[in-house]
Amino acid sequence: MVCGNCARENRPDSRFCAGCGSALSTRCTACDRELQPDAAFCDGCGTPVGTTTPTPAAPAPRESVAVRKTVTALFCDLVGSTAFGEKVDPEANRESMNRYFAMARTAIEDNGGAVAKFIGDGVMAMWGVPEVAEDDAERAVRAGLALQEAFSGIRDFIQDRHGVTVGLRVGINTGEVVISDADDDVVGDALNTAARLEAACTPGRVLVGEPTWRLSRSTVEYREHGVIQAKGKEEPVPAYEVVDFLAV
Repeated sequence: MVCGNCARENRPDSRFCAGCGSALSTRCTACDRELQPDAAFCDGCGTPVGTTTPTPAAPAPRESVAVRKTVTALFCDLVGSTAFGEKVDPEANRESMNRYFAMARTAIEDNGGAVAKFIGDGVMAMWGVPEVAEDDAERAVRAGLALQEAFSGIRDFIQDRHGVTVGLRVGINTGEVVISDADDDVVGDALNTAARLEAACTPGRVLVGEPTWRLSRSTVEYREHGVIQAKGKEEPVPAYEVVDFLAV
């Protein structure tokens, strides 16, 4: 009997392989029918006894390839959400947060962006993934203004219903990042700077970095915010506050 594990020829009455110690099968390897002790062929499908069915080789794991891309990143988060969560019951908090997240996704996707992740009460979105467009920075700014406009209704609702003031901050920056070809892992200073801009932003406003300002200043009106001292940055970061889009 041929061992299905190592292909060693064993004595017909062997129960275990003399070469590798594997139990010798008494069933057909093709149709799994029980074989007669002295069978040379399976009486169910005709397969010779001892024939092994080759196991397909497992496909080699696909290696992820990282590429460089220029993206525009947007970060937004709530100010006052902790006080709100402490004051209202969990169901009211959940309802308001779900409304906020749904609004944020709509404002971002309606302007060509993609939500990358939700982080606590914050949202990270990107433009330029998977495809880079010339107006990515402009569309991100439009999304920032849309976020603030739509959030005003949620803010007023929370204030009227629960007596708690909450605000929304938005920071945007453009730059080169390294991203996996599956678009599921992104790293780069452009993201860190966008997050720092959001943290320095006045609630109700949109703050952008210099690269975003340069790419969109022909269509967007800005006022200089000055520089911000961003954690981890050796030099101060110039920042610009969005006023509105210029009239065409």
